[in-house]
Amino acid sequence: RQFIGVLFALVSAVFFALIPFCHKRINHVPQRFRTFYQFAVAWVYFLFTLPWSNWDLTQHDWLGLIYLGLGATIIGHGLWAKVTTEIKSQTAGLMYYSYIPVSILIAHLTLGDTLGPRILFGGALIYSGLLFNLLRARKAVIS
Repeated sequence: RQFIGVLFALVSAVFFALIPFCHKRINHVPQRFRTFYQFAVAWVYFLFTLPWSNWDLTQHDWLGLIYLGLGATIIGHGLWAKVTTEIKSQTAGLMYYSYIPVSILIAHLTLGDTLGPRILFGGALIYSGLLFNLLRARKAVIS
């Protein structure tokens, strides 16, 4: 069961990582249609995994899902589609990978989550990779 869960997570992550490239490639299609089709594909994926879902939720859980569905997903992904279409791919990549350490830092500051050595190492690894790519791109422009 864990293998299947990890497999679904990896497939989902690959699709999520491909979204900015797709938005750039089909930027002639209006943004609202691109965002709608993005959600349509996600909906099919959701329907496929529905049999394994647990919907025994409290009212508080439902309110949280509504907030995540409307606020974080529709508004957030709509803005992300707009941004990744209009900015350079390198800048989009910088933003894309920066949200992980920033989210961890916000959770630490607001929720009191601990920052262990593995988390700090992972954040440093992400930012060192971003810095490496920025320096490499700058060197390519200068050459």
